[in-house]
Amino acid sequence: MTEQEDEFPFEQFGRGDLPINLPRRSFFSALLDAISVHNGEMAGGVGFKLTELGSQPDELLYGIIPRILPGSQVHIEHPFVVGKSPDGTRAYRLFSIHSPALVVYNLMNGENALAEIAGELRQHTGWDERRSFAYVRGVFLSLITIGMARPTN
Repeated sequence: MTEQEDEFPFEQFGRGDLPINLPRRSFFSALLDAISVHNGEMAGGVGFKLTELGSQPDELLYGIIPRILPGSQVHIEHPFVVGKSPDGTRAYRLFSIHSPALVVYNLMNGENALAEIAGELRQHTGWDERRSFAYVRGVFLSLITIGMARPTN
């Protein structure tokens, strides 16, 4: 497998509401997220529930700034990067250490918007804009579904 190939086809992540299951420990965090969405809408912004992010058009996702949640754990189980959400209930094989997803993951630091990350990925892989953004979207939404990432804004 070359650096340009990937066994996890993130660019094919489907459209629709995200299947997010919240453990009891995460209930209050989810409640605060819902309040934050409501407050953003009241301030004239556009608010989305986490579950709705997967059904939004790309244009509405470009400016989202993702972050890996504090307390998330990542380690290498060669040849894979394995992660656990902050609640630590389950480990997930995230992607290969040779995957372009590692570039994407490392840029999800709460400072870069999804469109900027896609631009960096495009430079790294030589992919076109559409595929690069689709891939970044897929990595981000995958990390949301397992409880490791959230939008900063």
